Amino acid sequence: MRDECNVLDVACGVGGTIGSIDNRISHSTLFGCDVDEAALHLAASGTIGRRNRIAWVRADAVDLPFARESFDLVVSIEAMMHFPRGWSSCARVRRVLRPGGSFVGSDLMLSADAHERLGVSRESRRTT
Repeated sequence: MRDECNVLDVACGVGGTIGSIDNRISHSTLFGCDVDEAALHLAASGTIGRRNRIAWVRADAVDLPFARESFDLVVSIEAMMHFPRGWSSCARVRRVLRPGGSFVGSDLMLSADAHERLGVSRESRRTT
């Protein structure tokens, strides 16, 4: 990461990643987007923006409301598993990346037998 860039955190949750980026670069614009308004409210109240301009945007990851080639860096941390088309949503990310920009994503990928390997019964994974 470098100073003086535009950064987008897709599915930012409560803003932890934006807060971490804010501590590492300066003179940049950081955007966090998420569909969950409550999470965005928590993000806005907990992230100060010490060295950068920070904006919080309610947006769906599969319909990013940003212009083409707007960002130098796009991140998505432990969120793609919630997207309707998972990692295929990355094509939407490419549209907002500037030429030479970077995308950094990480996620949890569990195998079909993960419950057995983790010692968790299938029934305990179900939500009501």
